Amino acid sequence: MSFRHLWRLGQSDVVNSLGHGSRRRWAALLAVFALGLGIRLGFPWQEVFASDGFLLPGRDPWYYLRLIERWLLTFPTQPGPDPLLLYPDGQEVQVAPLFGFLAAALCWTLGLGQPSPSLIQSVAAFLPAVLGALCIVPAFVLARQLLGPTGGLGAALLVAVLPGGFLLRTSLGFADHHALEVLLVTGWMAATVRWLRRPESKALLVSGLLLGLYLLTWTGGLFALALLAGFLAVQCALDIGTGRGPSHTLYSSAAAMCAAAACVVAAGALAAPLRTGALAGLGALAVGAAAFRTLARIRQGKPPSRTAGATALATLALLGAAAFLTALIGLLPEVLVKLPDLADPARQVGEFAPLLYPFGELDWSAAWQQLGPILIPLAFGLPWLIRRWIKHLRPSQTFFLVWSSSAFLAALAANRFILYAAVPAAVLAVAGVLWVGRRLGRMAGSRRRRPIRLAASALLLSLLAVFSVVESRQTLSGFSGPSSNWHQALDWLRENSPQALDSTAADAVGPSYGVLAWWDIGYWITAIARRAPVSNPTQQGAALAAEFLLRSDASAGAERLRDFGVRYVALDERSLLLPHAGGGYLQGEFAAFARWAGKPIKDYVEILALPRKEGGFAPVLAYKPAYFKSLAVHLYLYGGSSAHPANPVQVVSLQDRSAGSGGTLRRIEGVHSFPDYEQALRFVQGADPRRHQIVSFKPRKTCIPLTSTPFLESASFGNADSSVKIFELPP
Repeated sequence: MSFRHLWRLGQSDVVNSLGHGSRRRWAALLAVFALGLGIRLGFPWQEVFASDGFLLPGRDPWYYLRLIERWLLTFPTQPGPDPLLLYPDGQEVQVAPLFGFLAAALCWTLGLGQPSPSLIQSVAAFLPAVLGALCIVPAFVLARQLLGPTGGLGAALLVAVLPGGFLLRTSLGFADHHALEVLLVTGWMAATVRWLRRPESKALLVSGLLLGLYLLTWTGGLFALALLAGFLAVQCALDIGTGRGPSHTLYSSAAAMCAAAACVVAAGALAAPLRTGALAGLGALAVGAAAFRTLARIRQGKPPSRTAGATALATLALLGAAAFLTALIGLLPEVLVKLPDLADPARQVGEFAPLLYPFGELDWSAAWQQLGPILIPLAFGLPWLIRRWIKHLRPSQTFFLVWSSSAFLAALAANRFILYAAVPAAVLAVAGVLWVGRRLGRMAGSRRRRPIRLAASALLLSLLAVFSVVESRQTLSGFSGPSSNWHQALDWLRENSPQALDSTAADAVGPSYGVLAWWDIGYWITAIARRAPVSNPTQQGAALAAEFLLRSDASAGAERLRDFGVRYVALDERSLLLPHAGGGYLQGEFAAFARWAGKPIKDYVEILALPRKEGGFAPVLAYKPAYFKSLAVHLYLYGGSSAHPANPVQVVSLQDRSAGSGGTLRRIEGVHSFPDYEQALRFVQGADPRRHQIVSFKPRKTCIPLTSTPFLESASFGNADSSVKIFELPP
């Protein structure tokens, strides 16, 4: 079957959903697409195409920019390990191949085989916005199957303007697989709902192809297979419990869909463990679908039995869990590697934080930030759809509810899954709007019922869209990419340091030296400076970087870095631990250094209780000698040069007291001042060292003498309080 024929099959579904000859719906859908694309391009334009250069938001987009460049070196073959991703051995490609291949294909085509750097940057910036705006098409098809043409257009409108993580990850500059991932999974969901409502071979084929392409887009695509398995289990339990037998050709068609997806996955350039896991999952689903059909046929024609349905659901849940674990066999090594990162909050990246606990504390406003005003009608739409499902028990509604509930629960556990919850939330919000419109229409006379229903629904959708646009502007107002200081520093490093690779070819190996920085800067170092970091946002090498940055012996630390091959160190003000100007929490990455290195933070900084004159205690930060002796603080504050403590040198006398919560409170009983460090040290040594400590109450003023280090400060960008500094360790 040719690509043109497949395109016509997919296009025919959209045409049929729009309705034959419906020019007004086509025009409305094009207008909604233009609105969604305009929001995604217009709001972040000034930040991405800034006057001082091209900037991408966040960190992962810089990885994908580098990945696209690597794809173009070997196009159409997938590139191998990138030596500049991680020092000293490079790093394998960590993502599924489809987004990189698509972006590289566009660059190669538009550049006639020789794309310029500016063209590569433009494709990387524009592609996610275009893919995100295209999500309105499957959203329309999905909602039209469930709610009718008006519901389809309403859902498309809300998806176009929806704020939060969905918009952020599908906006200008966010070069990542997320936009393609959500487009394909939403398309698969829409095609599956259409197939469940109207069993057709072409809808089934489109559904299988989209599922296979989705599995080539995200390494965690088994999430969709788990949801599909859950739907088949629930549907089988319903068939058994009601005695209806198999729902038309649902189970055999599901097996055929898995077979089509398996063909796509087998043909794709997916890494061996991921391909094994995806194919195992699809195979388990196909076998499970056949088993579900057999179980359902056993009860066909028999009286309905809730007990049989419940028993079947429990049994099938266990079988589904076993099948899913079988699919994970190929991914088991990678899962085991990731377990420590999921268990330790210090190692979690932002997108895996719980939705309502973004910073470790309950925050109900986070749900509003992610979905905006559609939360209000969603509260009406979900119960209404559940009532319809209970009344009719249609497989299409079952599939949508299983998907929606699973996506919402997954988003609560990790906010990155808001991508999967966004479109179902928009559909349910439109259902709520239409329900309110119908209720208002019933309150009017029979002649005015339809006009009032349509007018009320249109007004509510318009208000939701307007307020969502306002929230969308807020979503895209903050720019989290490299600051001007970081961009200047990395440009300087690229232009003033020796080349790390002997060749720019795809098979270049072994960078000659590494750059030490905290892991969240790693992709910037690779993409902007074209140098190899010791650690990067995969958090590989983070423990080693933390160990280096906390080294207290300057000479021994420098020698250890030299032996490892580090030549440059890049630091910013986050290397310190500072009280936030607004109070309430600390800012900086120093505490993360300690956690990654496995050292207690109280060895460096401790919160002590200082008695107030009016009674009670005030918390104060006491910075200990180990804090200032650490390589990160010594380099950033004093450039690695010798330093002397400020006069006077302070010693605190401490007393442990029990706290009301059952813990221990370290109370300051007295503060002693000395004109120099030697006198303070003699006082501590002559008293009880456990109760008397030399400290500084200022994070930028050392309390002990510091000896010079072999590092040379090569460049500094920014002001004294907020700057990026580059240090060189001569060979």
